[in-house]
Amino acid sequence: MSMFPGPLNTAALSSRLVGYLSNAQQTMGNLEQQVATGKALTLPSSNPVQVVNTMSLDATLTRAKQYSTNAQDGSAMLGMANNALTQVMNQVQQVRTLVLQAGNGTSTSTSNSALAQQVTSIKNTILNLANTSYLGNPIFAGGSGSSNAYDSNGNYLGGVNAPTRTVGAGVQLPASVVGPSAFGTTGSTQLFTVLSQIASNLSSGATSTVLGSDLTNLDTAISTLSSAAAQVGTYYTQMQSMSSQLNQTQTQLITQIQNIQNVNPAKVITQLQLQQSSYQEAMWATSKAIPPSLSTFLG
Repeated sequence: MSMFPGPLNTAALSSRLVGYLSNAQQTMGNLEQQVATGKALTLPSSNPVQVVNTMSLDATLTRAKQYSTNAQDGSAMLGMANNALTQVMNQVQQVRTLVLQAGNGTSTSTSNSALAQQVTSIKNTILNLANTSYLGNPIFAGGSGSSNAYDSNGNYLGGVNAPTRTVGAGVQLPASVVGPSAFGTTGSTQLFTVLSQIASNLSSGATSTVLGSDLTNLDTAISTLSSAAAQVGTYYTQMQSMSSQLNQTQTQLITQIQNIQNVNPAKVITQLQLQQSSYQEAMWATSKAIPPSLSTFLG
């Protein structure tokens, strides 16, 4: 079957051949640019469908990168919360040891006063830990915008909702817990209230109360603290898992984009050589098919 079916006059044949040669030159130009740049999509017109696909993948990759950054940020905040609560737990266990020490039968008013001072000192240490900040924001204040989660007396200053991080389309994970979840709500079992009461009763010599209701309230506060620490640990595991998934997603998207954009040099060079051979043959065919014009002889 002929490349140009049907009878054609010289003008029509010339037009078609010139068009074919022009397209062949453009194809060779595209292939040469691919060889030079290593990119398959040198111009939007090179492959409009693949250009659109690449743009879509780029947008998805941008979102995945932001989600990944959010997850890393959440992991860092949860890591700080976990570290702070671990230290608080250690400090509270020291208080429990001091309470039991006050009831060993050998305590005196002087020793009880010294124990009270230690409890007060530990309370201040725990207050500092409760006001731990990440990037200038107290991690147990619930994202309230307050400069501290607790005041010097142990009163909560923060909000009711734990901070979150968006790690996917419509997916948010907690990045901490609010102070009351860890240190107790207002009342006799709130950790700072318990510590203040223990210090006060030790100073006044009310060791029976210290060993009775104070110790019971302290154990309740420890249980609350332990539950919050476990919760933070769970949140951290979830955030790390999401971060790992997002990293894998980014790798897959980058690979897909590269497969579209990048060329196989050996394949493209072969295509270019074939195109050049076809072009040379077309040039020869054109010279034979179109007779010289009068202008050729008059030029």
